Amino acid sequence: MSPKMQYHASTDEVNKAKKDTEKERLSAGRADARMCMEVLSDTLPPISDETLMRLAIVLEEHSIGLPTLAAMGHRELMEEPFKVGSVVDRARIMAAVNPSISPCAPPPTDALGGPVIIRPKVGFTNLSEVDTLTQTLHVRFFVDHYWVDPRMKGESYVPEGIWRPTDCYIANQRDVMELVTHVEKPEIADLKDGVSANGMLLWPTEYVGTLSNPMSLRAFPFDSDHIEIILHQSESSQSEDYIFRPYVDPKDEAMSVRFFCSIFENLTEWRLRGFHKKCFESVGGIPKPFSKMVLTLHMSRRWKYYLFKVVFPLLTCTVFCFFSFFFAIDETEARLTVSTTMFLATSALLYVIGTEVPKTSYLTVIDQLVVSVLTIQFLIAFYCCVLAALHSSDQSIDSIGQPFYGLLNLIPMAVFGVMQIAAAVKYFFLPAWRTERDALDAWPISLKRKTQNPLNELFGADGSRIGWEDSEGPEDPKPSRFFLFKEFAFRPSDNTASGNVFNSMQPGTNHPGELDSPVWKPKDAKPLTA
Repeated sequence: MSPKMQYHASTDEVNKAKKDTEKERLSAGRADARMCMEVLSDTLPPISDETLMRLAIVLEEHSIGLPTLAAMGHRELMEEPFKVGSVVDRARIMAAVNPSISPCAPPPTDALGGPVIIRPKVGFTNLSEVDTLTQTLHVRFFVDHYWVDPRMKGESYVPEGIWRPTDCYIANQRDVMELVTHVEKPEIADLKDGVSANGMLLWPTEYVGTLSNPMSLRAFPFDSDHIEIILHQSESSQSEDYIFRPYVDPKDEAMSVRFFCSIFENLTEWRLRGFHKKCFESVGGIPKPFSKMVLTLHMSRRWKYYLFKVVFPLLTCTVFCFFSFFFAIDETEARLTVSTTMFLATSALLYVIGTEVPKTSYLTVIDQLVVSVLTIQFLIAFYCCVLAALHSSDQSIDSIGQPFYGLLNLIPMAVFGVMQIAAAVKYFFLPAWRTERDALDAWPISLKRKTQNPLNELFGADGSRIGWEDSEGPEDPKPSRFFLFKEFAFRPSDNTASGNVFNSMQPGTNHPGELDSPVWKPKDAKPLTA
């Protein structure tokens, strides 16, 4: 190609780029003007129809948006090209576009005039400090609000004053949680060839703070925790403006909760089982309906810590109590010294357990084991006292005969030993076996019991899960299905897709468990299907 042809080619490219830039600028100007008219048309008390008709022409012709109109004054509105003669209309215009009140257009409506449907996505960047004693946890998570605004279809620019959902608050926050907004206006979420394909917008928010996390500790340390995040619509809005709903496709809903922190490192005492969301409307103290989203993370406690730190010392103390039977019957002081010392040592373990759980009006599983151990140790000491009393009485125990001395020690040792083994099996090893049997690809124990199940509506009469197709539809205020850990954490071996559990975002940390290991990926794990 000759230099002259190259020059003409480059000139054509520059001219095309200028035309594209001018086209985008004009499109953005028209979008600003239309959104400005949306705000003015929704003003109360209303602006006169004559003024609105003239403003529609002028704003569109000169690509005037909210910031430009707010920079004007009464004098400019009186002159060309506006010519707003009514002082009342001018005052209402200036009040409507005042930037201090963040003017916002009315929410978009569908063909039936229903509220905007928000599809929320939640991502955790920190989930830690799950404290059983205070029943709280520290979280840092973001909530992405996705919705469709038909006014943005085909647009490449988000105008000022575009509608967005009002900021929600967390209803079960322990202290006032910090709300962080990283953008000033919504973003286009479905860009295709530089424009919005369907008008889908995104409004991201982030919450940081401490959540209240009530626990049922009757099964401690084999209990399950259901961490709830209750996202409540602000009182400045209502469900007529927008509602929360889960995704229609279960695949999309399974990916609507993500973890950008190491749940393996941060949740050392807990094991994540799965999650589910409920979206519904409710009426509180104010007599109007508000939309809510309740995200529940289901977790079960790792019990092996208590095996080595509590159960093993308890059983060891009882074994030492049996050593009192090896002393002669008349050595009452030695026998009682051993039993009493072990009784006091066992009582001291109660304080260790007390530092792990709050004060309750009922006995936990580990409490029942401790009480049974204390009871057996007391019975051993009481039996030694009875033998000593019989030995020192007029009817001396020596009259029984030497061969029966051994039976007087072996029989109680066997009885108390069976009692101790039965208590350990009933209050610890049997619940531990049930917990391990459930594994990661099964329901938590607490969810299998319909009497204690917070998700009764997700179960059939036989206790089986209700499928997505059995619900009345995702647009009804019904909970989404329960997603097992393996369903939303699974990563195919061909790397064609990724799950939604990611490595820690903090530098210098390592992922301690790979999702492909048998611990986190059961053999029958399969990608989520509808």
